[in-house]
Amino acid sequence: SSDVCSSDLRLFPLMGLVAVSGCTGNSLCGSWTDEVAVVLGDFDNIAEPFLRADVRHSTFEGLISTAAWDDSFDPDRLDSKVEDLFVGTDGAGQLSGFRTVFVGSGTRGLGLREYNGLGADDVFLRDDQVADNLRRYLGRGGILFATDWSYDLVEAVAPEAIDFWGDDAVLDAAQRGMDVDITAAVVDEELAAALGRSELQIVVDYTDSVVIDGVSAETVVHMTGRVQVRPDATADPVWVDDVPLLVSFEPEDGGRIVLSTFHVDEQSAATMDVLIEYFVGSFDGTERCVGIE
Repeated sequence: SSDVCSSDLRLFPLMGLVAVSGCTGNSLCGSWTDEVAVVLGDFDNIAEPFLRADVRHSTFEGLISTAAWDDSFDPDRLDSKVEDLFVGTDGAGQLSGFRTVFVGSGTRGLGLREYNGLGADDVFLRDDQVADNLRRYLGRGGILFATDWSYDLVEAVAPEAIDFWGDDAVLDAAQRGMDVDITAAVVDEELAAALGRSELQIVVDYTDSVVIDGVSAETVVHMTGRVQVRPDATADPVWVDDVPLLVSFEPEDGGRIVLSTFHVDEQSAATMDVLIEYFVGSFDGTERCVGIE
């Protein structure tokens, strides 16, 4: 289960005022110079909840090619790039300045798609410094929230936590889900209570979404669903039951990783407001902790 607390009993402003008891289980607490880092990917405008709620955040451009969620978006207007966040000019990057890092699906450097014709798009996964920087960031209580195609980054940082469809050693191998909406079962009772429902509709807006095959004993499954999957590039799609759609875990060195196989920007505002508060807590600048029992 998940537990969120804040020193002045204020939670994420998307949800208003909530009184919360003290943390239990393994808690993550700390103070940060900034709230949220958001990496924009081609297929998920993961900044949407923060723009809507006017929550302070720093945006890093990570588009492989074009923003499918807004074909008028101009990546050149953003001076901060995903490489600045992960590695920077000194190799350390800017991760340490943020309490939470959101990485959207279709972020460059995390897959094999060659949109620019300059070679495989996996530079961040080949750079051991990126994984080391992320582990250090997580070790001081940071939270990484990744969606869909960004799963390769999660695999690089904590390979034992999640078993993906296909060969986990092959980039993009788990991108086998079809673009069929999913009726999700919220199997985490506390999350179901926060949402006010134990079932909800998940919009799947693109084919080749990531598919999770199983998880370790330490990984918490929050939602499952019946997913249509292509076993390989030439096979006809099949239906697979009880596929994990939303999972989280605490890496060995600390912190927390949340992986959503669906995109943030396609879900209802009410759903995403609850999910983000549930996993991340308040964005009011006060000390907070997030724990998993």
